[in-house]
Amino acid sequence: MVRVAIAACNSYEPVEIEQATSELIRLLGGLDNIITPGDKVLLKVNMLNASAPERAVTTHPEVLRSVIRQVKKVGGIVTVGDSPGGRNVGEVPKKVFKTTGIDKVCIDENVPLLLLDDDIVKKRSPGAKLYRFFTVGKAAVEADVVITIPRLKTHGFQMFTGAVKNLFGVIPGLKKAEFHVKVPNREDFGGMLVDLYQLISPKLAVMDGVIAMEGSGPSSGDPYHLGVLLASVDSAALDFIASKIIGLDPRKVYTTKAAIDRGILDPEEIEVVGFDLGKIRADGFSLPRTESGSQLPPIIRDRLNDILIAKPILTLSDNCNACGTCHKNCPVDSIEMEKGRPSFDYDTCIRCYCCQELCPEYAIGLKNHWIIRGWERLKG
Repeated sequence: MVRVAIAACNSYEPVEIEQATSELIRLLGGLDNIITPGDKVLLKVNMLNASAPERAVTTHPEVLRSVIRQVKKVGGIVTVGDSPGGRNVGEVPKKVFKTTGIDKVCIDENVPLLLLDDDIVKKRSPGAKLYRFFTVGKAAVEADVVITIPRLKTHGFQMFTGAVKNLFGVIPGLKKAEFHVKVPNREDFGGMLVDLYQLISPKLAVMDGVIAMEGSGPSSGDPYHLGVLLASVDSAALDFIASKIIGLDPRKVYTTKAAIDRGILDPEEIEVVGFDLGKIRADGFSLPRTESGSQLPPIIRDRLNDILIAKPILTLSDNCNACGTCHKNCPVDSIEMEKGRPSFDYDTCIRCYCCQELCPEYAIGLKNHWIIRGWERLKG
């Protein structure tokens, strides 16, 4: 059996976070079963973009602080790292580090904060099915222990982003965009992420579900007070339970499906401990509706992609400041700036939603085809 531990945690007050984190670690049998004194421990946070903590886009700094202190208690040598999305050049990474509040915590706790783009290496993933080699931040493969610390969020492309998807951030900025070109199929992309998961092989995952993100995640959705922290030594098992909590069928999460299909995860072997699942309320939690017809045969689904899969659009034009982030980071050059606004070429758009994820003003949303919207109204 593999344990997924849950602790109630209603706020980011340091004392409450510390108590919840300590309870999670106790329920999992203690960090000394994972970390040996002197081990190099990389804490892989989520710093997708320059979003303030209250936006629920990135790992909350107080959750990170608590994990840092827990690791230090057992003698681990801590480093914090990530590679934000997009072009990590000039002052961009510094802005992300500062806005998310991650840099302040690292300064307070006297631990290094690494941009994983700065020192990279190509490594082979054992047991990989789709992609055997990955270019990743060297710190992610040289650490004795990797701990992934995601925020619980919806995801337009993969349905859910949690402990497994968070590891995509060990790949340097624009290298991530290249994968969207090489692997435009959602199911294959989920399989690729599981290949990466097998390479990094995190020993622990601690998920921030105090304030989750619903709707158009992973960056343009809405904060949702869920009031829990979760943890497991098995990231795939943790994602299975977390997605179940918010009312999302875990087998519709592409990374989870790939893990189950490969025999990496057996849902029957998951044991939930700690806070009672039945007491967690996620009433009205809004799930991403970016793909319809998932039960159709692939040959039919592929022909109807333009109808079945939502398109990125400029939903909040007043928010757009013509920064061109969407244009600069589109992996297939499907966006041009016209009269200070993005123009989308849907014939070449691969529906990866990098533009939506990286828009600093949250001005880009997703829109289903009118046929799908009508069908949803009839069903509802």
